[in-house]
Amino acid sequence: MHVGSLYCHVCDCQLQHNANSHGTDSHAIARRARIDGRVQLPNQWSFMPAGTQRLIGDLPVNMKLHPDGKHLAILHAGFGPHEVIILKLDGKGDSQVVSRSVLKAAFYGLDFSPDGKHFYCSGGTSEQTYRFDFEDGELGSRVTISLVESKEEICVPAGVTVSRDGKKIFVAGNRGHKLRVLDAWDEVDRLVLFP
Repeated sequence: MHVGSLYCHVCDCQLQHNANSHGTDSHAIARRARIDGRVQLPNQWSFMPAGTQRLIGDLPVNMKLHPDGKHLAILHAGFGPHEVIILKLDGKGDSQVVSRSVLKAAFYGLDFSPDGKHFYCSGGTSEQTYRFDFEDGELGSRVTISLVESKEEICVPAGVTVSRDGKKIFVAGNRGHKLRVLDAWDEVDRLVLFP
């Protein structure tokens, strides 16, 4: 139920306030932000964050710097849409969103291939890992890699990392208590270790 509209001075957008959200939507902190950058907490304390701030989502769970040092991938897995956001860093403390992709589900894991041409992230409760082409900050075509063979099998991929040679993907199963090792180019080649 929408009960009103607010203007967000942090990101210059019109906000719809949801009466049932109890401050959990992605702009809850933005609505409490002061013009000078201070954030007012519900207990009336305030704090002034250091550095440049960018409103990017409601629950960034992990981030990874691209091998070129100019792009930062941020994985979101909160109440809002689960997504990957790519920021371009200008080296002077500022950044801009250059790419984003909404995911069915996400959890924690993300990594770039050593050559920076591919990006991988965990699919959380969707029991998948995603592989994207990556070029100059843009997320390209996406390949979905299934990590379970039946609906009864549980994995919930959490941590994801790519081997130094870029040939293998290591996926930690949070609920399945297994480590999966995948061929980076053939999602069918699956080894299950440490069951």
